[in-house]
Amino acid sequence: MGSPKTYQTYRMGQEQMDTILSWALPEKDYEPVFTVISSHTDEQKEKDRLLAIGTAAVKNKLLHHKMGLQAFVKDNLDRFGYVDINDSMFYP
Repeated sequence: MGSPKTYQTYRMGQEQMDTILSWALPEKDYEPVFTVISSHTDEQKEKDRLLAIGTAAVKNKLLHHKMGLQAFVKDNLDRFGYVDINDSMFYP
């Protein structure tokens, strides 16, 4: 077993913080949008339905990530006046 991985810490730039804080995020999850194409077979309509459900799930995963990141930035700015991030974090 190797030693635990260490990550380099960076200070988030003002432009990046401003961008994250400017996101206007919806208050509730996205709902699937179903579009019925009359020329599609029942099998294709079912595939379309599943695709709409999957798309909403992916959008909600991203939404929750962005909500968490926005809260993290707000919290750190309020507590410390700056935001530190490291290589293990995913941020825009």
